[in-house]
Amino acid sequence: MQLSDPNGFIPFDIQNGDTAGHNLTGSDFENPGYDSLANPEAIAEISRYADGLGPWKNNILLRESLDEPVDGNGDGVAEITSRLTGDVFPLVDFAHAAGLQVHPYTLRDEERFLTLNQDGTPQTTGEEFRQLIELGVDGFFTDFPETGRIVVEQFETAEESANLSGSRGYEGMAFSPDRQTLYPLLEGTVFGDPEGSLRLYEFDVASSEFTGLLGRYQLDEANHAIGDFTPINENEFLVIERDGRQGEAAQFKKIFKVDLSETNTDGFIEKTEVVDLLNIADPNDLNGDGDFSFSFPNVDTTVLTETTFVTV
Repeated sequence: MQLSDPNGFIPFDIQNGDTAGHNLTGSDFENPGYDSLANPEAIAEISRYADGLGPWKNNILLRESLDEPVDGNGDGVAEITSRLTGDVFPLVDFAHAAGLQVHPYTLRDEERFLTLNQDGTPQTTGEEFRQLIELGVDGFFTDFPETGRIVVEQFETAEESANLSGSRGYEGMAFSPDRQTLYPLLEGTVFGDPEGSLRLYEFDVASSEFTGLLGRYQLDEANHAIGDFTPINENEFLVIERDGRQGEAAQFKKIFKVDLSETNTDGFIEKTEVVDLLNIADPNDLNGDGDFSFSFPNVDTTVLTETTFVTV
């Protein structure tokens, strides 16, 4: 058998081209390895016979291994084993310069396939899709097309209306009694999380690093928000949950006690109502208005002891 490639369409050197009576297999070609292909020159050669590249996602968004796995979703099982380094390999730019499309593989929702962001926070469902789309990929392989479709539609409609559900940053920030740990509580629901759930993280002051997701706080209604987040003791904290109305229009203002040492099987922190601020019992009619209840629609909280707190 004699093989020839006068137009240079085969990107690998033919090693056994003159072997008679031989069926062509992968061993007949030199395998140069991935690194020798991930450069502008090699990709330009690939563009002579291909229309696109399907690289592994980790070859674009670079990761580093963790010493210990991390529980990112609060279910008690630590499955995240890597962290984004913050470096992006310019494979998308190389491919587009050569006229090739890029569609990385394989994007999945399960925690064991995700990673930590560079700041140490767990990568959320859908976040990896968005990161790659923002880098300019033309498509992706996924076993969760519903997630992919939602993210793509959000990008397609971004100019018309902002419909991406985001965390809106940290609204409550409690600290441990020894001041060595911070507990930031998000204001909004992260995309892909259960509706009305807020993530609660743990941050180590000494190392200036996030140390994990403690669990989720479930709002009574998805359109509620949290106000202050205040410590009582090492495990117990007070959370103000409220609607967006003020004064006579207010319909929901309550203080709940949460115990960070108690989460259910789904990773939600147990909460107990302490007081309904719109219906505080006033049996002695302290303000003399003839009404034996008191309404307190605008609130913040300061804990004085384990049994007494002041609401202002």
